Order: sequence, then C-alpha cells, then structure tokens
Amino acid sequence: VTEVFSDVHNITNDAVELIDTYSDRIAAIKVSLHSRQICVVHVYLPCNGVPLESFKSEIDNLHDLVNKLNKDPHVILLGDFNSRLSDKDSFSARDR
Repeated sequence: VTEVFSDVHNITNDAVELIDTYSDRIAAIKVSLHSRQICVVHVYLPCNGVPLESFKSEIDNLHDLVNKLNKDPHVILLGDFNSRLSDKDSFSARDR
C-alpha cells in the first residue's frame, strides 16, 4: 500500500475513471497507478427523519456497487453512514 500512495503525485486525468453509481448519495472513482487500481467510494446515507425505505434503498445501492467492485483488488469505502455504534438500547430501527 505504501508504494501505491507514494505514487499519488503521478495521477493524471487519464488515470481517473468516474464510476456510475446510479445514486446522488454515492460517488465512486477508479484510480489507476501503474499496474494497480484503487476504487474509492464515498457515501452519504440519509439521516434520521428520512423514511426508512429511503435509507434501505441506498444501502441496497451501496451493496450492489460493492459487489460490482469486488473484482478490484483495492476498494476504499468512506463517508457518512449516519448510523450509531453505541449502546444497543439506543439503536434506531435503521441501525439494526
């Protein structure tokens, strides 16, 4: 991984490919560095107050995308998942 990130300054526009996610809450790119590829996925899931079905729909979109990218050796998933990892009693229905 150190080798990959040490070459970041060599990235050109030709090395970056936008991945269609079919969602306005998920963005993804594929970066090619020499013979390596890294997929970076950024997520902004709906917050509390949005219908649970909207949240589940975005989780399904994310799941489908990760399955599609599973063939790539390096996938970085980051963002705001709008979920809690605290006491089980404070979980909302969407955190379960």
